[in-house]
Amino acid sequence: EKEIETIIKESKADSDAVQTIFEQKGKEGAFEIIEKFKPITNRIGFAIFGWSGIAATFCPMVILALFWPPFTEKAAIASMAAGFSMTMISKFLLQELPGVGPVFVALETMPPSFLAALIVGYVVSIISPEPANAKQFERDLLASSQLKK
Repeated sequence: EKEIETIIKESKADSDAVQTIFEQKGKEGAFEIIEKFKPITNRIGFAIFGWSGIAATFCPMVILALFWPPFTEKAAIASMAAGFSMTMISKFLLQELPGVGPVFVALETMPPSFLAALIVGYVVSIISPEPANAKQFERDLLASSQLKK
């Protein structure tokens, strides 16, 4: 219950801050208005960062599991670990690199993390295949095609 109260208070504070900012719009320059939005955007940015990490962790694994028969359990685990790890690496290391850092800042964390998870899932499935899965998939396909006839 305390968590709900905290969320409601923060929401009310954000709402009051936005209202105050727009009331003072004519009195200040654009820079001051942007500075006042920083606490709000920091919370929003943190939430977006969290959701992109979750998406980069689970979405590539789900896509490969649904649409690629040779995908294995080991590959699913490796894909999720790569997506999560790459989210942190992209945010805290790659964005700070001189030269290429601005490119990763512009990309945010989602594209490199998603791509890394897809590649790792594919490579691990190729390196350590489970032939029983592929054979079962072929049997299921054959059975479903025979049912349609």
